[in-house]
Amino acid sequence: MKLLKYLPFALAIAIMPGCSNDNFTEESNREILDDGGYVSVNIHLPSLTGKTRMTTVGELSDGISQEYAVSNGTIILFDASADPEVITNQAYTNTELGFSMSGADNITSTSTKVMIPSGTSPKYILVFLNRPDGYGDAITAIKAGDKYSDIAKVYATTGTELSAISAIGNYHFMSNSVFDNYNLPVASFYPVNTATSQIQNLQQINPSSVANSKTSVTSTSTNVYVERASIKVDLAFNLAGQNTTTPATVTPGTNGMPIITYTASGDVLTVTGWVLTVRNKSYYPVKNIIQSNWNSWLDGTKYYMADDINGNANFRSYWAMDPAYITGPTADTNQGFFTEFTYAPYSATVSAIGVDNPQYCLENTFTAANQNQNQTTAVLISAQYKLNGGATGDNVYLMGNTLYNGSDFIAALVAKMNMLSYTNGGNTLVADDFTLVVKSASANNNIYKNIVEYTGSGNLMLGSTIIIDNSIAGASVTGMDTILESFGHRSVVYYDKGRCYYSIPIRHFTDTEVPLYDGSGYATLNGVSGINAQHQEGRYGVVRNHWYSVNVNSIKQIGRPAPVNPGEPINPDPSYPDPTDPEPVDPTPTPDDVENLYIDAQINILPWAKRAQNADV
Repeated sequence: MKLLKYLPFALAIAIMPGCSNDNFTEESNREILDDGGYVSVNIHLPSLTGKTRMTTVGELSDGISQEYAVSNGTIILFDASADPEVITNQAYTNTELGFSMSGADNITSTSTKVMIPSGTSPKYILVFLNRPDGYGDAITAIKAGDKYSDIAKVYATTGTELSAISAIGNYHFMSNSVFDNYNLPVASFYPVNTATSQIQNLQQINPSSVANSKTSVTSTSTNVYVERASIKVDLAFNLAGQNTTTPATVTPGTNGMPIITYTASGDVLTVTGWVLTVRNKSYYPVKNIIQSNWNSWLDGTKYYMADDINGNANFRSYWAMDPAYITGPTADTNQGFFTEFTYAPYSATVSAIGVDNPQYCLENTFTAANQNQNQTTAVLISAQYKLNGGATGDNVYLMGNTLYNGSDFIAALVAKMNMLSYTNGGNTLVADDFTLVVKSASANNNIYKNIVEYTGSGNLMLGSTIIIDNSIAGASVTGMDTILESFGHRSVVYYDKGRCYYSIPIRHFTDTEVPLYDGSGYATLNGVSGINAQHQEGRYGVVRNHWYSVNVNSIKQIGRPAPVNPGEPINPDPSYPDPTDPEPVDPTPTPDDVENLYIDAQINILPWAKRAQNADV
């Protein structure tokens, strides 16, 4: 016969008011097995049900089967201490876990029996599925006595981007869903504080699921709900608003990418691909929510998102802190960049489109003050612009609001210079007096070497070469600023081979959930810094286990110029540098909500299931 000990604190749990008989009452004398035992665990993979914020009922979507697949698992039992310590760490294969597809929603769940070491009193369970690249060894190395606070820390370095998706088989890393356990639905076993909300990150064991032998474990199980650590984004070009913004004819291109021929000019824009940028390099193994933050976030007088961050009926929450959330990101040597993020180059864009070709990245959240375009995960769309009558791959120049090819650009400059009485040795200037050369500048760590400005330091050399470059010294020409300003702009923007890009910062909450309000209204947004008031938190950012679907309604004009070197990372913030600023050093970051000429984004938000977003580019 097995000997039993009784401890008053072990496996105790408060009764849930209004719950069915499936729930258990507090037990003052819970048995602890001297010779060990087993606990039955039922693991539920991410559900499609949840707090639905979609605008159209039919938008809910299952995703693809691989997003639910399980390759392996690690189940960890903890004791009941204030900072619970590991009692046992057990690894399982998919076969041992026995996951199988069930139901039309493409959801999987499984029940397994976890051995309890002799002489222990486990109270909590943590589940890891699909050990991820980067810190899989750290998870495997978890041993008895390790504290939960250590395990929950991020296993990362800022130099390498971790992936929450295994490189072998594309399995998504999942761990305990973190949510508010107050007022949970019936037949769920959680510690409940009937007076206040509290965050649950470890699952408390249901005493009825514990037995002293594997064969005597009853059908009652401790339910553990898990969520993916990754986020999902897909992109579609519906272009439903194209003819109401910039009329054009749209034809299909490679892999569903559109080819747009603008009616007024005859210019052609060919979309070539897309990628996610400003991707977080690190993440927490379990979603990180600090109780004090949670209590504050639930305060509707402080945050607009207060009514929308809690989904406890579906064992979910809709906001969290990433590893750089508290301290903020670390400035890189390249101005406007941060070491915590990966900024995609133009060359990284891929020909992927639609539900069948989603892209994934890690959670990236921040306080309202950091809702800036150089910190917010965004969709980067690449394209190539061809002027009417030109050839694909021709260089394009923008002065003011007018696009030029090389010869037309020189002709326009010559005409302006003659009008302003410039001569070449007393002779009227002609186009043959000039050759256009675009140099690469490196001043101020400016990676946008192809956005060039006049700085008053001799960028124009008469009689030989026009050099447009803010780092080249040459024969000074008084009044060059007047020449450029006569075009309505102080700068010339150079598009190498016509290559350009568009960026779409990803919204998390809708205008209904976190409305744009800066004290004065949207019309004065660009002139008001109050848009980053505390209550705007949650408006932008990406949260684990969510699907963001971006729909492009229209592309209005040529985008921002891609770097001459396609391998250089792109900062989606147009302030780095700003072509309208003659001194683009340490500019003010651009808030996510600042309207620009390229994009007007509207996002319809759903759980994963799906989030949908419309964008005018």
